[in-house]
Amino acid sequence: SSGKVLSEIERKTTKGCKMRFQVDPNKPSEQSEGKTIEWNGGCKNGYVHGKGEVKILASNGHRIVYKGEILEGREEGYGTTEFVRTDGKKVFLSGIKQRGFVQGDGRMSVIDSSGKTVVVYTGNFIDDRPVGRGEMEFQDGVIYQGDVVNLVPHGVGKFVYPNGSLYEG
Repeated sequence: SSGKVLSEIERKTTKGCKMRFQVDPNKPSEQSEGKTIEWNGGCKNGYVHGKGEVKILASNGHRIVYKGEILEGREEGYGTTEFVRTDGKKVFLSGIKQRGFVQGDGRMSVIDSSGKTVVVYTGNFIDDRPVGRGEMEFQDGVIYQGDVVNLVPHGVGKFVYPNGSLYEG
């Protein structure tokens, strides 16, 4: 865990059962500010529960779709999340969720508004953020393997270029 102090909030879905979200009390969250939360799965004790799909339309117009496991209102277990901004940019994130965040091994793809994949990261995550050892493949074919902080090469690693040349540092 990142050491952040988070609060848990609850929001009702259009189906009537509630979702639980971990939020930083100092920052507005798209999940917590959601205009509409749709759920297509089951409910247990008043909470979203089981496998299914959650669709959130945030107050800023961004869309979030989570497909996967939910345990009594919390994203828990394997799942994929698609974040779609109003400008058309997308981020896909998949991995094992713990209390709503990918922790450990996961995969993130960033797609620009024209539909081109900008970067794909496979590696370690802390609270949905790419941190630690991983591999990044950029749209120009360059591959980075090494330490990453927030989707930026940081620390020890190597770049492999499409022509076969290598830079280590």
